[in-house]
Amino acid sequence: MVLTVLAIVCIVFVAFLARQQYGSWLAPSALFNGFWASLIVVQLVFAWDFDFRPIAAWFILLLGLVFYLGDRFGHTLARRGVAATRTSNCAKRYYLRRGLMALVTCTVLGLLGVPPLLESRGYSFWDLLQSNMVAQIARDFSVARYMDEYVPPIPTRLL
Repeated sequence: MVLTVLAIVCIVFVAFLARQQYGSWLAPSALFNGFWASLIVVQLVFAWDFDFRPIAAWFILLLGLVFYLGDRFGHTLARRGVAATRTSNCAKRYYLRRGLMALVTCTVLGLLGVPPLLESRGYSFWDLLQSNMVAQIARDFSVARYMDEYVPPIPTRLL
């Protein structure tokens, strides 16, 4: 557990470093490291009984460092004029217009498809709050998809 927490701290540090240098969380290395750090923390908090191996967190840190160093290398070459770019200057800031609105809209639409999907196999939405039920639901849907040729309900497929 201590090794996992140490890896998470390092991943978060690389994410904040990339965020500081590029000025946005949408920079590739900041986004990658922040995303994986948050996923590991959520897993450790909400599915604490799941066997999570520290080597996985260290591997994610290694990949995050590769992203960060590649990002730095590319920006350094672009500033020196060595890299082939379509424009004369390199974009220093990453910005997504209406990104928050798009993120919230897509998240809500995706969540609207979960209850019909769960009800099609006899589960309720509140079963997702129990870690042992999450594993059972995942197993049930996996078997249904690959063995029973399960087809999700139409509302879920539309969303």
